Amino acid sequence: MKDQLKKNGLKIKELEVMIASLMKDIQWKDEQISLLQGELDNLDKEYSALFDAYQEQSIHMDAMTEEMNTVYYAYGTSKELQDNKVIEKKNGFLGMGKKTELTSNLNDAYFTKINSKKKKKITVEGTEVQFITYHPRSSYKLEPNGARTTIVILDASEFWKISKYLVVVID
Repeated sequence: MKDQLKKNGLKIKELEVMIASLMKDIQWKDEQISLLQGELDNLDKEYSALFDAYQEQSIHMDAMTEEMNTVYYAYGTSKELQDNKVIEKKNGFLGMGKKTELTSNLNDAYFTKINSKKKKKITVEGTEVQFITYHPRSSYKLEPNGARTTIVILDASEFWKISKYLVVVID
């Protein structure tokens, strides 16, 4: 029985040593987990900051793109456009040879704001249309539609390349 007690005492001692070793391993792993959780928290904060910066830049880019694609058009009779400070007649002699041009202090409130990438057709009242602003003839076509005329923009980048304003005199 003494031999058995000695054997059991030895086994208990070995178990206690093994338990102590396992406890140290668990403690070490807990410390590692805490360190990794701290790093993960830091990475999460950095990711959040980067994501916020990305969102801000994305909003800024959308606003810039919208601004770049914003164009304006106005139409009316020559008198209407002159009265609303869109065009003026310059130069010439005694009413002859005057050129119609945009005014230097354009009345932006009279213009309609559109997105050049989305709006491909502009309908104006009248059948006789005269462009005051320059737009390459190959970039659009005119389609009569009863008492109206539709300006169909075939190539938006060419059409709006020279001017972000379209002014049309109708008769």
